[in-house]
Amino acid sequence: MSIKTHNLSIMFNGKPCLKNINLSSATDELTILIGPNGAGKSTLLKACSGDIVSSQGQVTINDKGIGEYSAMELAKTRAVMTQSYEMGFSFSVHEIVAMGCYAYEGQISKQEKRQIVHEAMGYLGISHLSENNFMTLSGGEKQRTQLARVLVQLWFPYEQEEARFLLLDEPTSSLDIFHQYHVLTLAKELTKRNIGVLAVVHDLSLAASFADQLILLSKGEVVVQGEAKTVLQRDYLNQVYGVKADYHQFSAQTKPTIVLDTQQ
Repeated sequence: MSIKTHNLSIMFNGKPCLKNINLSSATDELTILIGPNGAGKSTLLKACSGDIVSSQGQVTINDKGIGEYSAMELAKTRAVMTQSYEMGFSFSVHEIVAMGCYAYEGQISKQEKRQIVHEAMGYLGISHLSENNFMTLSGGEKQRTQLARVLVQLWFPYEQEEARFLLLDEPTSSLDIFHQYHVLTLAKELTKRNIGVLAVVHDLSLAASFADQLILLSKGEVVVQGEAKTVLQRDYLNQVYGVKADYHQFSAQTKPTIVLDTQQ
């Protein structure tokens, strides 16, 4: 099962933002959207989540049009972490994470809810922040708290036959290198639980290290999609980013990386 777009186009104020996008993100894959600022990555993610209505074409989740889902059905099928996650009130970290259980209110006991929240916080390494005021956290701690919240939304039931999806908009932007790799390692692990992951990531080396599929966007269009070594070729990097660089994996013991020429 998968999230798919079929000739998807989106217009804002009469201007095209996405043009005839066709993609498929399966439950056993970590699919990462890459491209320069303004390429349409976040817009595409919002369209796949149902937050933006397409001007043309269709988004389907598990072969069902996204508009056919009720709000509650959609909440149980996909969870979304956006770039903006500031809170106007002084909630604790535990309270923020527990908000992800709203889709299952009445279906789980208070004890089950506490257990789900506890497990998700442990998964993201934020259990020690449980009683802290969210507004006092660092940017990285806030990011991990919000990721725990969206994980909770898909956590119950742990094993589920119906495919589910996690959509992440720049989940590593405020994180140090350890937590960047930690978060994407966890995202990769989720694909073994029948949860597909579609994410926007700016760091090309990081994206190459974890993605099963990369989709390179430029000016609202898909330039190329496939494995990292196919997508991150010199010609594509120069065409889209305007840089002279190459994809390298120096050994089986190292992650792939993008190496820029000294002379640009």
